[in-house]
Amino acid sequence: MTNIYKKWFLLMAVLLLGTVESQAEYFKSGKIYYDITSDTDLTVEVTFRGETHSSYRDEYSGSVVIPETVTYDGKTYTVTSIGHSAFYNCSSLTSVTISNSVTSIGDYAFGRCKSLKSASIPNSVISIGESAFCTCDELSSVKIPNSVTSIGSGAFSGCNSLTSVTIPNSVTNIEDYTFSSCSSLTSVIIPNSVISIGKEAFRSCTFLTSVTIGNSVTSIGHSAFARCKKLKSVTFGNSVTSIGDAAFMYCNSLTSFTIPNSVISIGNKAFYNCFSFTFLTIPNSVTSIGGGAFSDCTKLKTLTVEATTPPTAESFFCDYSVKLRVPKGTLSAYKSANIWMNFTNIEEFQLSGISQPDMEINEEDAPLYDLNGVRMQHTDNLPAGIYIRDGKKIVVK
Repeated sequence: MTNIYKKWFLLMAVLLLGTVESQAEYFKSGKIYYDITSDTDLTVEVTFRGETHSSYRDEYSGSVVIPETVTYDGKTYTVTSIGHSAFYNCSSLTSVTISNSVTSIGDYAFGRCKSLKSASIPNSVISIGESAFCTCDELSSVKIPNSVTSIGSGAFSGCNSLTSVTIPNSVTNIEDYTFSSCSSLTSVIIPNSVISIGKEAFRSCTFLTSVTIGNSVTSIGHSAFARCKKLKSVTFGNSVTSIGDAAFMYCNSLTSFTIPNSVISIGNKAFYNCFSFTFLTIPNSVTSIGGGAFSDCTKLKTLTVEATTPPTAESFFCDYSVKLRVPKGTLSAYKSANIWMNFTNIEEFQLSGISQPDMEINEEDAPLYDLNGVRMQHTDNLPAGIYIRDGKKIVVK
């Protein structure tokens, strides 16, 4: 046999051996199918029946309990993961209990399980894959344990019945689309461990009314909270440096928020069509404002900018007749700066420690108190002084 043929046979033998070794062995125990992931470590993952997840659609139904161990061919295996698309599109699956041996939930593992009402995620789980629970229409609440460090993109997107979610302090990033279109979600607390909020992470959560952003978050992604039409209150952490394009676009009910003094850039259309708030302060840390950032904010009457150097700005406003307040001594700089020169009503103010000065007071706003804690019964013709509303100081001159 020539050397060429010897090499060819050797190559084919290696490829064949590699193919055999890479194929996971597949078996059924009870009602559940498994792939052997390691014959050395004796581990398996939960899988679907057949060659693809659509071979036997709706294979799993009712309540499923995933055990810690299974026995096959005389060996006991530990169940360590739920594989890619293992329960995908099982429309009759109603509940799942996952054992403490499982460390990962794969991509699309429970995707489109439209009848799934409860999923018990144990403290052993470290990662939840992309779209793992996407479009689980009946899933109403999820408690993510402190063991989880990674939640994949779109993991809970389209869970229309999800009213509450607990994000643990172990998670460092909210990935793109993670909770998008969770239309029943009412409030979100993002813990101090989280550094970034991804693209469209909470987009179209139409019943979301309040968001608290932890002190470690530095960036809020493109359209992260866009179209959250009932969102009234956002509490920013003190590390946010960038508010992305369209981050709060079409948040029509937004009335209570303070841009922190850590923010450097506000993206294009960041607050576009947020037409409910009446005053706004841009802190002195902001150096750039994107196009349309505050366009169609039709109720805004007073804009206060604390920067002594006018921030670089594109055409970010529609109505340049609103009152623009700038630090004392900077009037000429703003009147000559690109975009800022379009404002027709500019006045100076003395910088102080008060972050929300000179707002318009009306009876429909939250209750107003003086510094002695006495509620003001009427807000017309208030005497000059400092007042408190929603925990914020307000100056009336």
